[in-house]
Amino acid sequence: MRSFPTVSPGLYILPVQRIVTTGPYGYVRNPIYAGVLLMWLSLAVAFRSLPILGVTLLYVLPAYLVYIRAEERMLLAHFGEPYARYCAKVGKLFPGMGSSRH
Repeated sequence: MRSFPTVSPGLYILPVQRIVTTGPYGYVRNPIYAGVLLMWLSLAVAFRSLPILGVTLLYVLPAYLVYIRAEERMLLAHFGEPYARYCAKVGKLFPGMGSSRH
C-alpha cells in the first residue's frame, strides 16, 4: 500500500484518469479480464477438465461480466460520449466485437 497508495478494493476513478485506447486496450476494453479468462479456458483444455470448464463458464465468466458492467457504467458516467464511442469500436472481451450496449 505504501508503494502504490492508489490501489484499493472497489471501483474508483483517479482525478487524473483518462481513457486508455492504446496497447492491449486498442483491441479489447478489458484485456486483464480477457487474459485471465483465456488462462482459465486454457487450463480446462490442457487438463481436459470438465470441472474447470464448468467453473470458468458458470462462475468466472459471469462474475467478470457483472464486474465489467459495473465498471463500464462508472466509466460512462464519468467520461460520457468519448467512452461510449470507444465502446462502440472496441470489444468488451474479444477483439472486433464492439458494442454501444453497457
